[in-house]
Amino acid sequence: MTCYVDELREAKRSPRWPYNLVSHLACDSTAELDAFAESLGLLTPNWRQKSGTPHEHYDLNKPRWKAAIAAGAKRLNAREMSAFMSAKKV
Repeated sequence: MTCYVDELREAKRSPRWPYNLVSHLACDSTAELDAFAESLGLLTPNWRQKSGTPHEHYDLNKPRWKAAIAAGAKRLNAREMSAFMSAKKV
């Protein structure tokens, strides 16, 4: 299983996202993405964004970003994450 996180960046705060920073979690497949997200405490696939597309991902706050890295997610910069998602087959 290979999962990736991109760099933390400032986020627009809203009732749905009350955090200052955001990162994206993406994996090679939906099954891997959901399993990895669940291991980070993201307990519902309803939180998966852009489902069924090459750009499907979960948003991560800073604590979950750190947990993802500790659990083995590979760090990518924003350009690398965009390239990964664009090349991904669904």
